[in-house]
Amino acid sequence: MTISDILNSKGREVTCVPGDSRLRAGMALMHESEIGSVVVLDETGKRPLGIVSQTQILAKFASLGAAALDARVTTVMAKPVYCHPDTSDEAVLAQLTSTKYRHVIVLDDRGLMQGLISFGDVIASRMSDLTTERAVLRDLARSRLFAA
Repeated sequence: MTISDILNSKGREVTCVPGDSRLRAGMALMHESEIGSVVVLDETGKRPLGIVSQTQILAKFASLGAAALDARVTTVMAKPVYCHPDTSDEAVLAQLTSTKYRHVIVLDDRGLMQGLISFGDVIASRMSDLTTERAVLRDLARSRLFAA
């Protein structure tokens, strides 16, 4: 399965904030949207600069306390990890595992963002595939038993 297949089933909407936003605004957006991360965009609003997740927020609060609320998201964000829509889910799972990141930004050939894939999205897709595969194998085994 490719990342494009996962995006087609989960959707391509990505919640983003401008790079000059304050952490307070990013956190409010994450809370309102009930999500764990936002993508930080450049001044054009088209290219991703990084990702702010709960992990980066906690680290900033640990070092600055309440003053972290006024920090720019660009000072908090993690360097992004990218993949192409044609990348296999196995390759992205390996990439996320080796980098210990939880999200990968999907970019097309022109470098434009096509979506955001989480570790959980890949696992859910793999679980769905395994469930289908198991059912097919079970049905095949049953049909051979009854044919014998």
